[in-house]
Amino acid sequence: MAYSGAAYDYDFALFEPRRSYVGESDRDVSGRKKGSGSRTGTSKSRTGSKTSKAKTVSEQERKRLARAAKKAHEKRVKTGLYALAGVAAALLITFMVAGGVQQHEYTQRIDDANAVLNELNNDYEALRVEYETRLGASAVEEYAVNNIGMQKVQNSQITWVTVEKGDVFEVAKPTRGIFSTSSLNDLLSYLA
Repeated sequence: MAYSGAAYDYDFALFEPRRSYVGESDRDVSGRKKGSGSRTGTSKSRTGSKTSKAKTVSEQERKRLARAAKKAHEKRVKTGLYALAGVAAALLITFMVAGGVQQHEYTQRIDDANAVLNELNNDYEALRVEYETRLGASAVEEYAVNNIGMQKVQNSQITWVTVEKGDVFEVAKPTRGIFSTSSLNDLLSYLA
């Protein structure tokens, strides 16, 4: 039996005792064999047993619904966890790819800077060799002979001097002049 109201729909069949269908066991909801027990009881006892059957059915139905709700909740939680793990994995992969791209860019910059450094080192070596050749002894000698007209010293131009005594020094005698310590007359006589 169903009831349809303006805002709510009820199915009262959930609250009625369960009926057996073809192929079901011959036991009722309470677990007793159908047809067993006394049917000769008072009307109160029959009503009481129907009420207890209805309570048992509704409790069983409520437990079944609770289990179904719990399973649905567990399924939603699992689905949420799987979705969260998927998002985390996607973020991790995205960061790894971005890090790899950034690492490749930095590696490329380092390689370019090393190429420029090698080129500058080669230029430095070339300039250093050129500098040494321009300022070397042979370059100076060549410039002196060709451009200035100088000649190389010959052995006949070399005079060797030998000193018989060791190092000797003499104290110079004071001279008369503008820098001597004589009187004013000496200065005037020097100027005249």
